[in-house]
Amino acid sequence: MKYKNLLVVDTQYTLLIYLLLVGFEDTYFLFGDNLDYSFGHKIKNLRKIKFLPIKIKNLLAEIYEVIVIKIILYKINPKNIYGQDHIRLGNKISKMRKMKLIEDGSMNYLEQYFEERKRYQKILDMFLYRNLKLMGWSEQVKKIYLTGLGKIPKEIRKKVEIINLKKLWSKKNKYEKSQISEIFLGKNFKDVIKKLDGKEIILITQPLTEIEENEKIEIYRKIIDKYPKDKLIIKTHPREKTDYKKYFEDVDIISEKLPSEFFDFYNIKIKKTVTLFSTAALNFSRDVEVDFYGTEVHPILLSHFGNCDRVMKRNKFI
Repeated sequence: MKYKNLLVVDTQYTLLIYLLLVGFEDTYFLFGDNLDYSFGHKIKNLRKIKFLPIKIKNLLAEIYEVIVIKIILYKINPKNIYGQDHIRLGNKISKMRKMKLIEDGSMNYLEQYFEERKRYQKILDMFLYRNLKLMGWSEQVKKIYLTGLGKIPKEIRKKVEIINLKKLWSKKNKYEKSQISEIFLGKNFKDVIKKLDGKEIILITQPLTEIEENEKIEIYRKIIDKYPKDKLIIKTHPREKTDYKKYFEDVDIISEKLPSEFFDFYNIKIKKTVTLFSTAALNFSRDVEVDFYGTEVHPILLSHFGNCDRVMKRNKFI
């Protein structure tokens, strides 16, 4: 069956932007590893490629993925391809066909995002249809949709179209808004929204696998102690497995896969967002204050991610 659009996506944020930009109609959805089928209960034409077990050599897995992608492209023959070019599937697809890139966060604003590869690896990459120029730098990417989180690199500026998610949401009718809300929160999404009544401060967590669990909890404990518990709510990251209720019994927690943008969509009057360095904290209205603790809270995070001045300068300290 032929489809007008193909979306290859690995994060709920990019999926949300696509649904706001394009919608559900005439789209074949191809999910990567980080999106599970719980997102698919209202999405038709959805497929998730089962990656081969890690014990099998990477070369075999790469060849398998290329073959599967080629079959999919042949069967659906999409006119437009949207998604992310830095994830495994999207990267290979961008080598085979032209695509339109959708923002995935602060990485889209890096001055360059190329993989450093040895010569023999580059030859292998050509065989495996893997692009080395990522985040829209490749000539295969013809358009990039960004929200303007940071300074746009001049090399990709001509491709970029700045979008406003709140405006895109306002253009959706009641049924479309309900559809999109159910994708992420289920049929009882209104109950989730009600949990936010009376809350003024939201702490947005991150899946910090670079440091030990106890270190992460201790960092958040020091931060949480700075705010009134009755006005605070913790919003956990979709990929986190930490049970925050176990550590912070006196703080309300949202564990549903709720994109932060929904706070703005539903006009929830949050006065302050708190984060280490998540760009989700910046996606609220301009009058919402942001407490940005930065990667400097831990030397390993600073070493791994660098400072986040390109997104926002650190303005809070533990």
